[in-house]
Amino acid sequence: MAGSTQHTYVDMSGQTKVLKVFIVIRMLVTLCLSAASIYFLILLEVNGVFDDKVKMIQSLILILMLPTGLISLTAFILFLVWVNRACKNAHALSVHHEMPYTSGWSVGWFLIPIANLFMPARVISAIWNHSNPDTNLEGEKTQNSVVGMWWKLWVINKIVDQISSNDFFELSTQRTLGMAALVLDVMMTIYWMKVINTIQAYQEEKHEKLDSLVVRCAGCGETITDASSGECPMCGEPVGGEYEAEPAF
Repeated sequence: MAGSTQHTYVDMSGQTKVLKVFIVIRMLVTLCLSAASIYFLILLEVNGVFDDKVKMIQSLILILMLPTGLISLTAFILFLVWVNRACKNAHALSVHHEMPYTSGWSVGWFLIPIANLFMPARVISAIWNHSNPDTNLEGEKTQNSVVGMWWKLWVINKIVDQISSNDFFELSTQRTLGMAALVLDVMMTIYWMKVINTIQAYQEEKHEKLDSLVVRCAGCGETITDASSGECPMCGEPVGGEYEAEPAF
């Protein structure tokens, strides 16, 4: 199996499926809550009073808030667990350059104020590049466009959503901002799923290519993914002709 001495590749297909299910559920309950909130604002704007219909919608919003919050939190935690595993896999699959972020910091950057506005995109871009079957992208610092768009939508959506819930604005403004946040959330989710699916597919493909050509040192058993030096990097045992060369991607 391809991998470094510190990290070992682990198939994430099951973990990815669970995460995607929760992301979809999160989007659906968020849509329901947002739609109810927008309808509530429309009724208030039209009627101008808290009649029975407005109170009913308000009660529905309060009922939806708890499960929406819990599901969103669960999806976020599952995503952080997924990022941690994806980062470890990226380390294990790296051939020419080491991953610039540890698995711990790949999660930590999502939780540090201010830094979590830009560092997560860098982390996910690094995981993307080191998971790509094209090993020439390892060490590439340019942010991937798909990852960049996903993270921009994530941050903007959070900001707009917070602003839309501010009673300082007029009802019409709150409604417009709420609708914008709804559209942004759907777009963000689409890109989020694309990021997850692509990294998962990249890692599976790269692992298959590396695993088909990986060799083990006869002296110490070290896994060797680059035999071009002619010797084992751990014990110095000569790597003979019976070992296959590094794959050309």
